[in-house]
Amino acid sequence: MSLDREPAAVTGAPGGRAPGSPARATHLVGLADVLTGAVEAMPRDDIGTPKPLAQALEATARACAGLRTSGEEVRLVWAAEPQEPRDAAHR
Repeated sequence: MSLDREPAAVTGAPGGRAPGSPARATHLVGLADVLTGAVEAMPRDDIGTPKPLAQALEATARACAGLRTSGEEVRLVWAAEPQEPRDAAHR
């Protein structure tokens, strides 16, 4: 995955639907994977501790990865809906 485009799973939602919140959660979970890989490649100090930038990226990756389970649960609920749920922001 690249940071400059949406993951393929977002554009291929079941039934042609691409609900906003589940799509964004999927993107953030993918971002967690990218950030984790970047942190692993970053240099560490003499005792193996990540430097401040790596620590900040690692914390962001953990926060985004926290959406993995709940995002999947929401995706399954939305997929089971007979019609697309209304977006509360567009009344």
